This record gives sequence, structure tokens and C-alpha cells, in this order.
Amino acid sequence: MGLTAISFLFITIIPSIALGELGVRGGVNIAVFGFGGWMSADVLMVTFALWFINLVLPALMGACSILFLKLKSTSENS
Repeated sequence: MGLTAISFLFITIIPSIALGELGVRGGVNIAVFGFGGWMSADVLMVTFALWFINLVLPALMGACSILFLKLKSTSENS
């Protein structure tokens, strides 16, 4: 749990944008969890999974809902 807190601290301190954040998170997590004996591939897979769940899935759901609402409003206007 302590390594997770340190990881979040470093990720918060390092400035990044959403798309570049995956590389920053991966590098920080490899550095932090590498001291705990974790394999780099495992750390990268977990980092990618969390990034995907927290950023990509909500963005896709929002884009689909906006597209659906736009298509629905144009079909009602016709």
C-alpha cells in the first residue's frame, strides 16, 4: 500500500497530458514497484489496464452517447 501511495505522489508531481500520461505512469510505476520485486511486464500491464479503465472507457462511452443523442435529435427533426 505504501508503494501505491508513493506512485500516486510521483504521478501527481510530474506534469503530463492525458495521452502522454500512460508513459509517465508506466515509467513511474516500474521505478517504484521495481524496488518491491515486481516484474516490469506485470507492472506495465496493470498500469495500462487502469489507464484504459479510467480514461479510455469513459471517453468512449461519452463519445457514443453524444453520437447517439445527435443522431436521435436529427431523426426527430426530420
